[in-house]
Amino acid sequence: TGDCSTPGGGTVFNCYNDITCFPAWKNSLEDNAVGKYFFVSGSGCFTCTGTMINRQPGDFSPLFITAQHCMDRQSETHSMEIFWEYETATCNGTPADPNTLPRNSGALLLKRYQDADTILVGLYDRPGVNAYVGWNTASPVGESIAGVHHPASSFKRISFGTAEAADDNVSVSGFSYTVDTWRIRYTSGTTEGGSSGSALYGADRRLRGVLTGGTRACPTVTKYYGRFSDATTNLRYYLFDADIASPVIVNRAVSGDPENGGNSERGTAANPFNTVYEATFAVRANDTVRIVPGNYNERFRVWRPMRLERSGTSGVVRIGAP
Repeated sequence: TGDCSTPGGGTVFNCYNDITCFPAWKNSLEDNAVGKYFFVSGSGCFTCTGTMINRQPGDFSPLFITAQHCMDRQSETHSMEIFWEYETATCNGTPADPNTLPRNSGALLLKRYQDADTILVGLYDRPGVNAYVGWNTASPVGESIAGVHHPASSFKRISFGTAEAADDNVSVSGFSYTVDTWRIRYTSGTTEGGSSGSALYGADRRLRGVLTGGTRACPTVTKYYGRFSDATTNLRYYLFDADIASPVIVNRAVSGDPENGGNSERGTAANPFNTVYEATFAVRANDTVRIVPGNYNERFRVWRPMRLERSGTSGVVRIGAP
């Protein structure tokens, strides 16, 4: 838990690497896309790390990826406060004043994939940074890797090591489910609470997974990241050009995925989304969201170019009406 009003604080190990000390990473796309966030769950305030992620159309749908064990319901993603660029200006210097940081408030839960401890959300507003990382579904095993994260509510750090193996059904303390992971051996830097959900980058500096957990200690130490390649089972209808429907179909009459944890909502006529807002994150820029007539009790902002139109030749679509 932590203070939801500020991104500072927390106790960190002395083996952490300030990302500013690594010129090849400082102010890179893979650095800038990483944000630290708070969210409210029950009566507590919690902190994790996440990353803006690109998709194959490359059209800047504001998609943010993190760990399901951080958040798994809409009330939690709605309460998100994401802080960007919380880092130092000089190597091992003083971190930025939190009050000067760009930030985003709130997000829509889009898809979860529990077996990879992964969640994808759509930001309510244009992101505070213009940075979206690429991804790769290939195995990173045997590669040099890096993790960019915000440990213990502190400023941004980077860890380095090697991807050792793919482990199935890993049991994690405190979890009610097992996770398919990449097993990582860090040899420089580490992670801890607050780092959860942060990006694992392969040798190509593409996202390969999000942090689930591991031993809380300084290197050499083992960590586990939920496998992005597995998570695409559900996330692909927002990310993969071949799987993004055109037009994207919405029908409020369908039940949808229970708690957004399945893949029966795909934006197709056979598997439509049941809310217009979900569809606005999936549709390609300048493409069409086609809506089956009915009342859609939703209010949202659209800032990417798209067309919203009625499906069929009769009936009325009302958005914002119960």
